Amino acid sequence: MRILSKKNLQLAIFTAACLFTSDTVMSMDKPLIFPIPQQLQVTNESFVLDETILIVTPKNASEKDVALARLLVKELSNKYGIALKIQSVDAIPRGRKVVMMGTLSNPLIKKYCSDNHIAITKQHLGTEGYILNVTNNLIVIGITLHS
Repeated sequence: MRILSKKNLQLAIFTAACLFTSDTVMSMDKPLIFPIPQQLQVTNESFVLDETILIVTPKNASEKDVALARLLVKELSNKYGIALKIQSVDAIPRGRKVVMMGTLSNPLIKKYCSDNHIAITKQHLGTEGYILNVTNNLIVIGITLHS
């Protein structure tokens, strides 16, 4: 298990979210994610970066989850010039392009990972690990952080 500093974790999350091109997130033979994931499954899914993307946080989001969402909005705005909105939701919106990121205590992350049989415990990810799932309409980034 690779242990990440908070700075490297933020870089990994940003790199993972932006995934390597100015307008499309794509699967690749060799990942350009740093640090390199312990486990990787390449798919044919792609996620086009544009201003229709909605960044979601759960209702009553933690300070960490709000800070992560704001960091992502800022980074995508600075790097790609796209203005994204953050919305608090009870469930992952369907029929929209969505980015959802948060800590293991985020109920949206918990539900998504439970529904998709993804282990997100600190035992599986370590103290500063992450999961990243990308589909045509959804990017999910779940992270562990020191308390």
